[in-house]
Amino acid sequence: MPSSSRNPRPLGRGGCQGEKTTASPQLCESNGADDKLGFKNAPHDFCSFSKVSSVVIKSPDIYTFFNADKKENVKITVENTVVKTVQVENNQYAWACGVGTNPACNGVTVKDGQINSKPAKSFYFNNTVLKAVSGTTQDLTVKNNSLLMHLDNSQQTTPTPATSCAKSTNQWGCITITGLASPLIFEHNSAVWATPRVGQFNASNQTVNVQFAHKANSPLEDGITITKANATATYISFALGSITWYQCGTYASETSVCPGLSLDTANRTLTFKDVKLSQQADPTKILTANGILKF
Repeated sequence: MPSSSRNPRPLGRGGCQGEKTTASPQLCESNGADDKLGFKNAPHDFCSFSKVSSVVIKSPDIYTFFNADKKENVKITVENTVVKTVQVENNQYAWACGVGTNPACNGVTVKDGQINSKPAKSFYFNNTVLKAVSGTTQDLTVKNNSLLMHLDNSQQTTPTPATSCAKSTNQWGCITITGLASPLIFEHNSAVWATPRVGQFNASNQTVNVQFAHKANSPLEDGITITKANATATYISFALGSITWYQCGTYASETSVCPGLSLDTANRTLTFKDVKLSQQADPTKILTANGILKF
């Protein structure tokens, strides 16, 4: 990638940058470019993604790209220079690869380089197929020539030992939470709210409720409630402070899922892998949870 140019690839593709062609009244197609994802088989109201800003957290390396109003985002997880997960979503639709039971990611690579003499990460897409997660049943293809770039001097949020679960000895596990202000950890406080951490199971419909408390307040002022209904529906709500709710999934829909959240009823664990939680009052405010809680 040239160090003196904003474009890391040869010129000559500029004419494709904002062009859209509608494949049908329901599906749309657009072309990719630098910092723009072109889609195939996309909804007509989410036909492409144009990056305006990006952030990264380390260990694991999670790159999140936002559009202008931050109502659309792309999250990419990298392990040992390999792209492991890709998530594309807005307030209505979501697609992913490498998350939960979705197939592994193919056709997307990450490379180190420079943009205007500054270190950068570039993510190249080559007809990468993302499975539908919510809002649609149609899988999405991120087309060839789509590229996202992250400058290493962009906003970065790195958990420190004091704000990550690295040294946690809590018997009920711990999750690291990043995004918005600064990293923090969440651990169950059994002295405050001991009983609800035990899952309440209903064998007839495979439902389970698990609740965790963090501070010595009313439990729902700083707690986590997990509900799993049936084999295909997973819900999570996460409360911080004075009933400031962050959630993934919904109580109302039995088809809503939370990518990255897995419930193991046999070993009684909840595993968070890049689980994204949106603030109920302002969905553009997003937290990311990683770790394991036990019950």
